[in-house]
Amino acid sequence: MKKALITICLFSLFPVCCLCQQLTRLDTIEIHQNIVKSLKTQSKKILILPYTKKSGINSFDFNNPSGIDTAGNRIWKQEAWKVFLNHIDTATISDYELTTRGKPWFKNQGVTKDKYAYTFTPVIFSKAGDKAICITTSKFTSSSSGGSIAWFLEKNNDKWQIKEVKNFMFND
Repeated sequence: MKKALITICLFSLFPVCCLCQQLTRLDTIEIHQNIVKSLKTQSKKILILPYTKKSGINSFDFNNPSGIDTAGNRIWKQEAWKVFLNHIDTATISDYELTTRGKPWFKNQGVTKDKYAYTFTPVIFSKAGDKAICITTSKFTSSSSGGSIAWFLEKNNDKWQIKEVKNFMFND
């Protein structure tokens, strides 16, 4: 009887676990889409690479995102954000493709001159699932210039919103 009850409990929890994984995937897609939408307001000439690169987080200081920025009202200076950023274990982060069943999330017109090619890092979520950070690195296709941007997002009313953006590295 105990085994049957445990088995029933496990099977009843299975759909909930799958739903949580699905929501995280949908959240990830929404975050990437919001960032691309923001990038396209700055330039229509962008190329989104179809995979993430964890290595993009190597140059970001999660314990002190401010760098030389002395403004006191930055989102990463809020206590909840400090706790989230300071407890990120980068060893647990894995790359993934920006596709669903082989279909890319973003349509690119092909690599041509005079475009910014963007690579995303994997999205990192807070344990509560209400905060996220993602980093993009860019390279201008016809030169070696580019940079890195950290995107700070929060989930409000089941929608992800970009709360702050930090340019933290420039290449020329």
